[in-house]
Amino acid sequence: ADQHYRLGQAIQSLREQNIQIVCSGMAVHNLRDLFSARSSVGPLPYTLSFDKALKEAAEAGPSERQAKLADLLKRPDARKAHPSFEHCLPIHVAAGAAGEDKGKQIWTKPEASMSWAMYRFGDLPAAPKVEA
Repeated sequence: ADQHYRLGQAIQSLREQNIQIVCSGMAVHNLRDLFSARSSVGPLPYTLSFDKALKEAAEAGPSERQAKLADLLKRPDARKAHPSFEHCLPIHVAAGAAGEDKGKQIWTKPEASMSWAMYRFGDLPAAPKVEA
């Protein structure tokens, strides 16, 4: 987790060059449970708990974000949420690249043994004013 966060820190200067950094993964990704979970009503408990914990970590202040993201992978539900971590580690890169910018979850959809979530680090620039 920390190596991926440091990778993000290493590419952070690209943002100053107006280069957008996009990292793609999943909030929860357990294909092993997917077919059995399809018959359940609503998301599996670990889907909800890990999705919530990821939101809290990504939205933590910059001074505590790295530790909170690393702690995600030590949670009791971490291996259920991600039997292997490659779908969870991209958020560490994105958060490392964010520097002092605050993280914000802009969308999530927990479903069965999967959860899709989107995060943005930093504010969107104001739209240019158009005069009529």
